[in-house]
Amino acid sequence: MIAIRRDEVEATKLAVNRLDFHNLYPSKTLIRSIEYLLEQNSVSGDKRYLEAGLARLQAFLELGFCYDDGESVFSELLSRLGTDKKEQFPLRAYNARKIPLTRAQISGVIDRWSPSKYHTMSKTALVEDIFQKASEKQLGVYEYHSNANPKGRAIDRVYILYVEEEASYLYNDSLERYYIFENT
Repeated sequence: MIAIRRDEVEATKLAVNRLDFHNLYPSKTLIRSIEYLLEQNSVSGDKRYLEAGLARLQAFLELGFCYDDGESVFSELLSRLGTDKKEQFPLRAYNARKIPLTRAQISGVIDRWSPSKYHTMSKTALVEDIFQKASEKQLGVYEYHSNANPKGRAIDRVYILYVEEEASYLYNDSLERYYIFENT
């Protein structure tokens, strides 16, 4: 197993989680970033590009994205480093949780929803909004707050919905967990 710099992984995770401000998709951005680093390694022969790519792959997996989404790119990276998925990531199951796109499943992954007047909407309306946007493929990034109180006295659980051409997924900020909707 090749050692990975934790500070680089954590910095990548922080940066990627804020891409939604620019309507960019974290999973695609990380895969493209690794593709770019592979290209730079091909041109220069500098192994540091591969090491940087490995840190991004680790961040990708820790954020809960599915390895299969970038399997060909990731396998190429690991091959150039002289390792493979099983050797580099033993005993780990890094996969976003796949759930059916139903109102009941969406409701089930939403933590306690505050009755605060500062929430984005009621939980019922939230579930319906997520369901409609994902099922109708309303492309974009949507953010929901359980308690956006400007005084910050209570916990604000943030959910971010990413609707892409290929898939839709919901990010639970407090759990740092992604849920990929099936049948989208």
